[in-house]
Amino acid sequence: MNSIAIIGCGNIGSAIAFAILNKKIVENHNLIIAESFPNQATKDLSGMNCAVYTKISEIKTVPDLIIIAVKPQNAPRMYMDLSQKMGPETLVLSIMAGVSTQELSEVLATKNIIRCMPNTPCSIFLGMTVFYATESVSEIKIQEAETVFAALGKSTQVRDENLMNAATAINGSGPAYIFYLAEALMEGAMEMGFAHDQSKLLATQTILGAAGLLDKSSYTPQELRKQVSSPGGTTEAAMRLYTKQNLKKKMIDGYQAAYKRSIELGCVKN
Repeated sequence: MNSIAIIGCGNIGSAIAFAILNKKIVENHNLIIAESFPNQATKDLSGMNCAVYTKISEIKTVPDLIIIAVKPQNAPRMYMDLSQKMGPETLVLSIMAGVSTQELSEVLATKNIIRCMPNTPCSIFLGMTVFYATESVSEIKIQEAETVFAALGKSTQVRDENLMNAATAINGSGPAYIFYLAEALMEGAMEMGFAHDQSKLLATQTILGAAGLLDKSSYTPQELRKQVSSPGGTTEAAMRLYTKQNLKKKMIDGYQAAYKRSIELGCVKN
């Protein structure tokens, strides 16, 4: 790839931009940013010799890869301008929740489309990206996309596009679920007498350690949980309460709500 354009430079768009620069996937001056509302990230990227514009129409070259990182409800307003900046071999990566490859193919007049869903930990290169490629995307193009995904963290490809809405609900929204757990751990720790900084350390390192153990272990989450839950012990007391309150089912209901909203967002048109 000689050039990459990122349309939208919010939290995810900027994280992708810095990851691309960190891995030197393209030269700085060949990384193109289009963001309607300049922010600290666009200022920083401009200072790093990237080509930063406020309008897609200002882009002067035809990028090899275009990453669409705008809100799906804002997408229709940029399709026309974007289609005029594409060549026959331009690959499109869309991060827009709920927007199908069929819609993108129709409005951008291309079949070189990969739909993907990274998450915010990609800002520290520990992201998780799920992606779906249309049948027309060549293996070489998929490898180019995977080069970007590898700069963000880890990735996995799915063959059923319907799973992209599920990916939005699980790994896309997933960090928020973990942060919610961290909030609860911190608040619980402070109620028991720990200071705020101590509580954050306890919550953060406990989550990091548990995630690292799950990643390195051959055991399932259920098996690891049982290793901590001694019969008649403290962990079992908490787990008994969670089971009684059907907490796992309520959490899964939340994932389902996020999944349904992802589908709804794909139907929103401005």
